[in-house]
Amino acid sequence: MKDEDDIEEPLLERVSWDEQQRKYQTIIFVQWAIILTISAVLAGSLSYFAGGKKVFLPPNHIYSPAQDAVRYKRTTFTTGFEGGLSKYQGPPSAENEKAWDELYGYGISRIPESQAKKLVDKTLPIPGDPGYYIAGLDVFHQLHCLNMLRKYFWAAELGLNKSSLMHRAVDKTFERSHMDHCIDAVRQSLMCSADIAPITWAWSERDHMGKASANSNHTCRDFDRLMEWGKANRVKNSDPLMFLEHPLKD
Repeated sequence: MKDEDDIEEPLLERVSWDEQQRKYQTIIFVQWAIILTISAVLAGSLSYFAGGKKVFLPPNHIYSPAQDAVRYKRTTFTTGFEGGLSKYQGPPSAENEKAWDELYGYGISRIPESQAKKLVDKTLPIPGDPGYYIAGLDVFHQLHCLNMLRKYFWAAELGLNKSSLMHRAVDKTFERSHMDHCIDAVRQSLMCSADIAPITWAWSERDHMGKASANSNHTCRDFDRLMEWGKANRVKNSDPLMFLEHPLKD
């Protein structure tokens, strides 16, 4: 009897150990299955976002009627040094004047009331256009300001007198207060977006020294899509003064 007990005891121990191993293996399998599933979901999400299918909205996001048009892409910045000027650079010409104007020529937009209600900062309705409100993407305002600064920089080439422009109240475009506003508007926009793409250093064989290279990669909103949104939602009347009517006026 004792011998049988001695035989059964190891058998029971082995059975118990085998059951524990199976349970342990099952737990490990389930854990790995969960990990792989989560990884697949995350990878799919990243691919989904990277593929331009959906926009990731950051915390404290402020609603914009153009947010569905936002897509991201990698862009390499250029400096224009040592040749290779962009179409926006250089002395004023018919070509670059047209290029600049096309960047923001549709900056005043009309949005439906359903979108206007979502705005954090409320806006006014458009007289004579029931159910629609005035709005504008700030990027177009910033580009307008930057273009005014560009024109002032090239004033002589444009046949403009800087001194008279800065003090002549008749021309509000180049009035000192307007230009000062534009400088600070661009400053605020740059600090708000706070581009953290790194500028790196590269060895210059010509100068025999390391030099900063601004020809760097950046993650950018696809501006072409925002231009398309601006064109599609452009106001019918381009005169901004038409929107100064009080919304409750009879």
